[in-house]
Amino acid sequence: MASCKLIYGCRFCGTVISEKSLKVCETHYDVIVKNYCNLIEDRNDHPQHKPHNAGELFQKLCCKQCQVEMGLHCLASAQFPVLKGLTMLLKCHLYVFDSYDVPFEVNLQ
Repeated sequence: MASCKLIYGCRFCGTVISEKSLKVCETHYDVIVKNYCNLIEDRNDHPQHKPHNAGELFQKLCCKQCQVEMGLHCLASAQFPVLKGLTMLLKCHLYVFDSYDVPFEVNLQ
């Protein structure tokens, strides 16, 4: 099966958020990324909020560099700690580089 590598970056400042191999039957909108970086959690809205449902551990993930909310949804929660990764909400501020677009080497640790 053919695949290509996608790099996800912040739409506003270009900071790399994640990389993923894309398989033939997927689109870049079917994103669930497991390795990600340069994201911070915005805790200003609900400092006393205790997550209990799936996906409520990190509600507002922001770009580390420009602090814009990315529209990403964390799958983990206190109730379901086994779920890992990020998925998109309805509006997601990601820029997608495909194998031919990537102007740099990315090494996510």
